[in-house]
Amino acid sequence: MEEMVYHGEHLLPGTIGKSFVFLAFCAALLASIAYFRATSLRLKNSEFQSWEKLGQWSFLAHALSVIGIVATLFYMISGHMFEYHYVWQHSSS
Repeated sequence: MEEMVYHGEHLLPGTIGKSFVFLAFCAALLASIAYFRATSLRLKNSEFQSWEKLGQWSFLAHALSVIGIVATLFYMISGHMFEYHYVWQHSSS
C-alpha cells in the first residue's frame, strides 16, 4: 500500500519543532542531573567544576531549544500552516 503524499504540505517545520521539544527535554533532564551532582560533590573542587560546567551548557541548550520552539510555532502560525491542529486552533483566519 502506498503512502499518501499531499503536495504543498509543510512537514519540515513540524519535524524541526519536534526535534526542539526532544532536545529541550533531554537538555533539561541532563542539566538537573548535572546540577544535582555538582551540589552533592561541592567539597571535591575538580569534579564540582566539571558537573557545574555540564549543567551550564545543558541549561543553555535547553534555553535555546525553547526559543527554537517558540520561533517555530510563530513561523507556523504566521504562515497559516493549517495542517497542524495547534495552528488551526489558535490562528484567527
